[in-house]
Amino acid sequence: DEDHSYFMVRLPVHPAALEVGELADVATPQVTGQVTGQVTGQVTGQVTPQVTPQVTPQVTPQVEKLLRAITAEMTRNDAMDALQLKDRMHFARDYLQPALEAGVLEMTIPDKPRSSKQRYRLTAAGKALAEQLAQRDREKPDV
Repeated sequence: DEDHSYFMVRLPVHPAALEVGELADVATPQVTGQVTGQVTGQVTGQVTPQVTPQVTPQVTPQVEKLLRAITAEMTRNDAMDALQLKDRMHFARDYLQPALEAGVLEMTIPDKPRSSKQRYRLTAAGKALAEQLAQRDREKPDV
């Protein structure tokens, strides 16, 4: 429509399906109506709930630790100090790179990844995940 509030998908019926019997003449209108109703109603409702569960399992324990340590824009050294890590390569390989690839951390100067002024900050997804982790930590009983 003009408001671009929905989209319609037309799926052609395979010729073999039309040979089923008397329903061959009404198969196309029925399928079109069913598909349009399902796509409009289901895609919108299912996108948001599926995104969050898929992001959480892909984050490693190291990335979770990094998300807990990042409080604001931080340099690589600040983040390493917060995690009490000394090996730059280990930090980059196991913490920083997976967090960047997962989209939970971003560079402040993405065009110059090796800049001495480079800092890292949480993305919106990273902030949401960090809040989920903090909530989980608060609910966990002390042992």
